[in-house]
Amino acid sequence: MARTDRTKRIAASIANAAGLPEAEEKLAALPANALGSLLLAVHRSRAQAVTAARLRAAAGEGLFRPSSVEGRVFHRFDAVAFEAARGFEAVDVAPVAPFGACAALGGIDQNNVLTALRRAEVLADPTVALALAAARRRPPSGRRDVIRLCASARLVRTQSLEGAPAEFTPHFRLFALASAGRDSGEHRFETDALTEHVLAWLRLADGLRRAGFTVKGARVEFSDMAAVEALCVAQGASVEAIRAVAAAHRIGAGAEVLARAGATLPRALRDPRAELGSLHRRIPADAALRLDRVGERVLPAIAAAFPATEVRFDLGRLEGLGYYRGLAFRISLEGPTGVLPVLDGGVVPWTQALLADRKERLVASAIGTEAVCKVCPPAPHPR
Repeated sequence: MARTDRTKRIAASIANAAGLPEAEEKLAALPANALGSLLLAVHRSRAQAVTAARLRAAAGEGLFRPSSVEGRVFHRFDAVAFEAARGFEAVDVAPVAPFGACAALGGIDQNNVLTALRRAEVLADPTVALALAAARRRPPSGRRDVIRLCASARLVRTQSLEGAPAEFTPHFRLFALASAGRDSGEHRFETDALTEHVLAWLRLADGLRRAGFTVKGARVEFSDMAAVEALCVAQGASVEAIRAVAAAHRIGAGAEVLARAGATLPRALRDPRAELGSLHRRIPADAALRLDRVGERVLPAIAAAFPATEVRFDLGRLEGLGYYRGLAFRISLEGPTGVLPVLDGGVVPWTQALLADRKERLVASAIGTEAVCKVCPPAPHPR
């Protein structure tokens, strides 16, 4: 049973036990300020019953414990990251976002977001905050300039971490980039923005190595999520079932859905058009064209700036189906324990929705600062 369905079942059971079978519907129908005032009164009453002993016990839970990374390590990381993203304006995003921001833009289940009172939710995705900031900076006419923003932020996500690697925790730090602009034809904006993002992230990896972090190398993989979805559908694999289980902290979780359908997806491609064979006909023409343009425009720029970096195409990527619209990329860093995918990005439709303009384009990406600092830690500074 999906977590949302389970939540509704539990809520209905509680409401029935309290003799208020229509409680959820009636509360949901209240104006936001009225519901907020009611819940504020309820929480004020409950807060009065909290004791110091209960606080001390709760402080040991994962949601409330400080990060295991020493604070100065984050400072070292961010110093390198802001320098690597020197073409992006640095903003310090708010620790909260408007209520429903992640659900409305990113399609994130509200159960995975820490909902607050007063029309807010705790920040769960810095790229959503950057998209909102970029949309506010885009004028209603003459939107020719590209808005480039970056931010370092600590987030909270309340999804289950069962089976996730140890470095995943309920709250964590990310460093994010966002480029907002207008469609200029021939996927030019998308490929230009992808190039800028990938080069910034590779500068970061290089800078971290020089700053003493144990980063040995990087691998870049490009995907097109419309192509991946088409290949899944063509082989009878349920895209909805894949979306329900695939996530950044559960990479590979959707493989079981593929296996049940007897489906296989191509990975580690150098030239999709040449290597896919008959499968290439299953890919939408526009998606195939986008992949071609990545090969023509983005890959040469990476090769010129970072010739030792491995670059390939991955049409077996399942994480991000329904989140990214078209092109996406992932960067894995090699550390002392192996290769870890720590960076993700792609094209999202958020500014199209925010500005009600289908010509708007947004490329967003982020690196798991927390994960990098845990698996590729720097040597300590001498005292």
